[in-house]
Amino acid sequence: MNFLTPENVRAIANVYETPVYVYSEAKLLEAMKQFLAFPSAFGHRVRFAMKANSNRNILKLFKNQGLLIDASSEYEVLRALNAGFQPQNIQLSGQESPRNLKTLLENGIFLVATSLKQLENIGKLSRGREIGIRLNP
Repeated sequence: MNFLTPENVRAIANVYETPVYVYSEAKLLEAMKQFLAFPSAFGHRVRFAMKANSNRNILKLFKNQGLLIDASSEYEVLRALNAGFQPQNIQLSGQESPRNLKTLLENGIFLVATSLKQLENIGKLSRGREIGIRLNP
């Protein structure tokens, strides 16, 4: 195991119902620092894909280290906001068009259109707005 001993695992299993998820804050911080320090001639922004893990404590840890969010649904946008992320630090790039698209746009969430229909809907609601476009060659 990476950071737990078999004794740790047994103790945790005795205290909490299983399955239980245990994360190493030190390992998460180490990985974040590597991503943030990645050399880039033009700068870069590190975004955490929330679909990997939307645990509120992990989101807060990432926020405190300067990571941004890549959400794949309006639900994830709300979880990120509730964890303390500012709207301008959240990018929504989901396949489904959110029901509250207008509100997300008004609140400053950065949208990535993943279909022509999404592109059309965003254009109707917020003409001239900067957005991202996902292309599937």
